[in-house]
Amino acid sequence: MTKQNKKISFILLVLLYLNPFIDLITSLSLNVFKINLSIGMVVRTLTLLILSIYIIFTYKKRLKQNIIYFFAIVIYLLSYIALTISLKGSNVIITELQNIFKIFYFPLLLVCLTNLDIDFSYKHYVYVSGIYMLLIFIPLILNLSFPAYTQGKVGVIGWFNSANEISAILSISSIYLVRYLFSKEKILNKIILALLTIVVFLSLGSKLPLISLILSFGYYLGRKLKNKELKISYKILIPSIILIFALGILVLPKTSMFKNIEIHLDYLEIDSIEDVFSFKFLNRFIFSDRLTYLENTKETYNNSSSLEKIFGIGYTHNGAEDKVIEMDFYDIFYRSGILGFILFLISWFIWLKTIKKKNISKFNIILAIIIAFLSGHVLTAPSVSFNLGVIMNNRSKEEQL
Repeated sequence: MTKQNKKISFILLVLLYLNPFIDLITSLSLNVFKINLSIGMVVRTLTLLILSIYIIFTYKKRLKQNIIYFFAIVIYLLSYIALTISLKGSNVIITELQNIFKIFYFPLLLVCLTNLDIDFSYKHYVYVSGIYMLLIFIPLILNLSFPAYTQGKVGVIGWFNSANEISAILSISSIYLVRYLFSKEKILNKIILALLTIVVFLSLGSKLPLISLILSFGYYLGRKLKNKELKISYKILIPSIILIFALGILVLPKTSMFKNIEIHLDYLEIDSIEDVFSFKFLNRFIFSDRLTYLENTKETYNNSSSLEKIFGIGYTHNGAEDKVIEMDFYDIFYRSGILGFILFLISWFIWLKTIKKKNISKFNIILAIIIAFLSGHVLTAPSVSFNLGVIMNNRSKEEQL
């Protein structure tokens, strides 16, 4: 690793730690001070700009490939802006630019990071997750937390702005939390982290972090048992399962997540097992109406002009901002069109070609893709996709999962 690369890697690590505070400042500026300016957007735009300049002017390897890709994105964005002004007028251009930037932030970042030698310990992701959780836990115990949802559901999100984005960040990092709890760190540190994780994950009101944590725990435990790196004493295992089950029965009904499940089931009037397999249940309970938004967006796209099918239908119609699907791959396709979707996918092919045979954490990436597909706010949310981009290119010599 060159000195320049070490400096860039250090800057990325600093930004990783600053992410929770950037999101916090952005949320406070929007919700408390009513300043309609995203500090996070400004910081991440500057970061991406500096990274792109660095890659183009100082990193000669794959230079032609990078320049062609960056140039293609610029041409697409200029065409998108021209089409937006032509069809919708200039009054919606700020909204359109903010949203289209969120789509192309990740592919540009991914291409930049594939050129770097990032080598971070998994513990950094644990510490960053710990900061996020503390910034949720402290307002929770002070009764000063923002509500996670505005209608129907219950849950808290500390002083952050988006329950979906924070849930995605913690979900993607859940495997690192599990790994830390199985490590040889001080027992007190692990107890504090375990308690903090349980309280925060259950207070958010979202099913996603808890499901991700359970999947991560199962995957890590199974991997260790398969490799014979972990021995289980059934004298400890059976009482532990009974204790966890008993605590679950006592604690879960009092959590925000459980209350949201009850609210959902009461609203859907689930009376029999057949109702569980209905489209209404699937759409409202599992996908939170995303399938309805998908159908509406699909209809809008099908009725759009040929140019809009190529460059995307955008995010506004009749001067008002649309409700997005919140399933990332669908949002990217319909909002940025066939051409935008192809450019988005190219960044993944560049990454796959570059990262091939490298030591990376596959479980996080697969989990992130599943979350992006089912509940969104991963590939189109810069606060989340920055963490994912770093994880996807972290070639640490530590054992990866």
